Amino acid sequence: MSDINLINNPGVQGPNNIDDSEDNILEDNNHDTENLNIGINKKTNKSKVSFLAFVAFAILSIPIIYFYNSSNIIESNINKDQSFLLEDIISILDDNQANININLIVFEKKQFFIDFQCADEESFYKLFNSFSNIIKYNIKGYHIQNNYVLNIKLPWKIENNRNFNIDLLNKELTDLGLDLKQEIFKNKLIMVSDINKIFKFIYLITELNLINKFSIEIKQELNIPNNIIYRVIVE
Repeated sequence: MSDINLINNPGVQGPNNIDDSEDNILEDNNHDTENLNIGINKKTNKSKVSFLAFVAFAILSIPIIYFYNSSNIIESNINKDQSFLLEDIISILDDNQANININLIVFEKKQFFIDFQCADEESFYKLFNSFSNIIKYNIKGYHIQNNYVLNIKLPWKIENNRNFNIDLLNKELTDLGLDLKQEIFKNKLIMVSDINKIFKFIYLITELNLINKFSIEIKQELNIPNNIIYRVIVE
């Protein structure tokens, strides 16, 4: 994982010695010549420092993590071939429920996407580092005013599913007693529950090797004090 580098511009350093040849040429105006040389050398040094600072800034502006002053965005490079374990990502979210507010989780044909808000700056950077340690790429963070938002976008693939349909999935979830409010509507399995049961649902279908057999959208439906309800659509 890349670190955020802070650049400290070096101070302007004046010359330690004045060229002796200058003193010999203008012996009668020694004092004035020294002052003139100091001024010229300082100006030259300032130009050199400015040039070196520009070069350093240009080089250090290309790290993996970068900041925009306008919206305070931190982002890792995008890697379409990024490998990861879904259980690791869900586990971090599960362990940090008290410090996050999940807005959206989507499993679709080409990508796996999560959007969630962090409680404060500390949890924002903690979670950014935690995710970066396991996926390294494809995570983006926004700090806008008092909002701390993280997005995870990873490659995903929905496989053809001929042996396990929505009806069988609905029956399986019912038999396993996850206590989800669920129904089938227009060949879509729709569920409503809190985030704890949603995570159990994800863990379960991952263990059953069904997580990549369906398109899944998990979206915040209702946010009331101490109770956030999510709607899950599986198709």
